[in-house]
Amino acid sequence: MNSNLAWNVTGITIADQTNIINGTTNHSFGLIISSLKYYSNNLYIVDKNNHRILKYPINDDNSYSGVQFTLVAGYLNGSSGSDQNSFNSPNDIYIGDENTIYVADTMNHRIQSWSVSLKTGSTICGNG
Repeated sequence: MNSNLAWNVTGITIADQTNIINGTTNHSFGLIISSLKYYSNNLYIVDKNNHRILKYPINDDNSYSGVQFTLVAGYLNGSSGSDQNSFNSPNDIYIGDENTIYVADTMNHRIQSWSVSLKTGSTICGNG
C-alpha cells in the first residue's frame, strides 16, 4: 500500500451567496448527485431551514458549472408550509427512478414524491 496517498485538502466552494437563490442556504442537510437520465449530472441539496430543494448542474467531466442553483421543490422565499408544494424542515432526499425524487419532510411527518414533469409533490406516506 502506498503511504504517500492523501486526500486533497484544498476544497472547492460551489455553494455561496453568489449562486444560491435568495442569497444563502440555511442548515443544508441531504446531498445527492444523480446519474439517472432525467436527473443526470446534478447535485441536489436539501436546504432544511429554507424549506426547499435546490439543484446545481455538474459538467460531464465532473467539474462545476459555475451557474446559479435552481429551485426544484418548496418556495423560493424559503417559507415553510404543509401543502403539496411546500416543506417544513426537509431532512433528506433520494432519487428513486427516472421520474421521481423522494423528500423526507421532517416536521410535516411525511415522505413527499416529486415527478420530474410535475411542480406539485404528493404524499406517499405519513400524516402531513
